Amino acid sequence: MNAIPRGLGGVTASTRGLSYVTPSLSPIKTVVGRWLRDLVLPPKQGDTMPQADTSPFRRFASRLESLAAIGAEERAAILGLGGMIVQVGAGIDLVPPGRQGAHVHFVVEGVIGRFAAFSDGVRQITALHIPGDVADLYAVVRPGTAPSLQALVTTTLIRVPIQDMAALARTMPSLTEAFWAYCAVDIAVLERWAANLGRRAATQRMAHLLCEIGLRVEQAGRGERRAFSLPLTQQQLGDALGLTPVHINRTLKGLRGEGLISMTGRDFQIHDWDRLSALGDFDPSYLQLENAVRDGM
Repeated sequence: MNAIPRGLGGVTASTRGLSYVTPSLSPIKTVVGRWLRDLVLPPKQGDTMPQADTSPFRRFASRLESLAAIGAEERAAILGLGGMIVQVGAGIDLVPPGRQGAHVHFVVEGVIGRFAAFSDGVRQITALHIPGDVADLYAVVRPGTAPSLQALVTTTLIRVPIQDMAALARTMPSLTEAFWAYCAVDIAVLERWAANLGRRAATQRMAHLLCEIGLRVEQAGRGERRAFSLPLTQQQLGDALGLTPVHINRTLKGLRGEGLISMTGRDFQIHDWDRLSALGDFDPSYLQLENAVRDGM
């Protein structure tokens, strides 16, 4: 995953408050199809504020509501955000190492990896951001701390200027609290990943990651905890778990042999959630997801 940093230049067209950008260095689809079903654009100025089930920021607003006390005015402000709709190919650096980003990235489709880069070119993935996630919100609450980000697969996202998000935080204190609460969950995930890398065997790391992604995908309404897609290569999984691709392959084979999971391409089926979560010592409380403990945990 040692891609050369590349930018997001291209032709821009404005549409209902969001801009659609055709990246000049990656494949692009027409703005129709699978991802558009979940992306209804905000209204033009003067139109009625979008309802919670039509704004592309609705999942973010709902997530903030689950973490902190925000009111109708704050929710409306989130739903009315503008930005650029961008689709980039796998391996494109959204925020290259050593640079400060000017935007916050909302994932619509695909997967964004947050990573640390070393002088020898090696990268360690430190977070995976799936549809419904905001990859770098803490760049708003603590300016100058934008992480390095890369699209791990073809990814559609919305880029919102950091200054717009910061303006909301300045004028609406309850949103500042909500942003910090969101970032606190990110920190809790990072802490758990670090503990797994330092103290868990390969099989335990993989079990924990599959349980975490399953719950997050389910909460985002993009699958079920026992049946979901994780469209990463074995190299990318290795970069996240601190393992070689050969070790990743062996670990997945072992989990399949135990009857815990099966795979069709990049689609995972978890056949015994209780055993898998016990193997990974998985406690979902750090994710602070609604209903995470209910229905099979």
